[in-house]
Amino acid sequence: MARTVTSVTWTATTNTTIAAGAVSTSDAVSPTVGAYEAALSVRITHSGIPASGDTIDCYLELSSDGTNYDSEQLAQLFYLGTIDTADALTNGASPGASFVAQKTFAHLPLAPSNWKLHLKSNAAASVTVAAEYVEVA
Repeated sequence: MARTVTSVTWTATTNTTIAAGAVSTSDAVSPTVGAYEAALSVRITHSGIPASGDTIDCYLELSSDGTNYDSEQLAQLFYLGTIDTADALTNGASPGASFVAQKTFAHLPLAPSNWKLHLKSNAAASVTVAAEYVEVA
């Protein structure tokens, strides 16, 4: 049994900035064949003071062949959940600091489904995103 932690990348970098109201999609992640457990931890850093409704919707674009991904319509994406960046305000963050919200999603689809992390910002300001994929094989 081996536990592997991999940074999700966007154009080969370990984080990305998403503008207010924009969408961002990561590079492809290929789960290990034989993995039996997987989780994805997504960390959102809001450089200003987040407001109510500043959320990030998290989806997976799935591909069984590693080439074609379901990115055209949100209805075809695998919905993981929503991260509320304003939650950082209630978690002891000090005014003037960056506000960080983090959420871990378990029970991800495993091989042979490659995937890309698809994020839709509902925030009023840009946010920086980093993510780690953890699997046990």
